[in-house]
Amino acid sequence: AGLIEPGEEFMVYAQAWIENTTGSGTATSGLQSWIGYSTDNTNPNTWTNWIEADFSSAQGNNDEFFANLGVEMTAEGTFYYASRFK
Repeated sequence: AGLIEPGEEFMVYAQAWIENTTGSGTATSGLQSWIGYSTDNTNPNTWTNWIEADFSSAQGNNDEFFANLGVEMTAEGTFYYASRFK
């Protein structure tokens, strides 16, 4: 959770690992990432606010993705966030 000011930068990062696949330095073909957020501290499977995250870089054996959640916010408050991959 974090305090996110509407319109301010709030970068969220997520990493994925697939054996013998991720971490090559370029985006893994077909791997997608999303960052979700909610004002409720509930199971992320129930959230409806998801934005696609962009590939950042390889971090060790992982592919790292990022998204700026601050630009998505329209009001002050505490938000919970999570990542998912496909």
